[in-house]
Amino acid sequence: MAKWVPNAEEVGPGETVGRRLFDQPSLVGATDQKAALRSLDYRNFEDDREVSLDRLGKGNPEKAVMRYLTPRAEAAGRARKPSRTFDGWTAITVKKLAEHKGMKLTIAASPIVGQNPAEDADKDISANKFHCHVSGPDGSEPYFLALHLQMLFERHGTLEMSPNSSPPSLLKKALLGIIGIFMRLAEKSR
Repeated sequence: MAKWVPNAEEVGPGETVGRRLFDQPSLVGATDQKAALRSLDYRNFEDDREVSLDRLGKGNPEKAVMRYLTPRAEAAGRARKPSRTFDGWTAITVKKLAEHKGMKLTIAASPIVGQNPAEDADKDISANKFHCHVSGPDGSEPYFLALHLQMLFERHGTLEMSPNSSPPSLLKKALLGIIGIFMRLAEKSR
């Protein structure tokens, strides 16, 4: 199947967008620290004013698109100080993200042109034709935007593993399964 080509001008309401998940630093050697019960860390959604997202598919997330995006996400993780491991995406439909009544969010297409325009765009990992960003109302605090996005992605989102990554360990599969069960139970109880 051919890879979906997104509209460079706007993001459609049926599209699925995802926020890249990277491992987060934790306290080393602190054996008395309890892990957070939440499935997503708000630090995954922190940014200055706009939060970068990847457009994962016209409807459901598409494997070909995720294969294109994975090397870019892995390179972004290596470029961080300290470097971080790319763990996949948390994905949500644009409709669920934009139509929440708590905070008006704007989702805009913002494809990134690569550093080597002469090179094939699929091979230049500095380019990302599937890039978009979400922003809150003018004057909104980045911390509150991060918390709002965390809540939306936890309630309405899914976890998408990279198709290029090695299969998750048995422990990671079990944890993702448990998190999924809790998310479905929380959704049903509303």
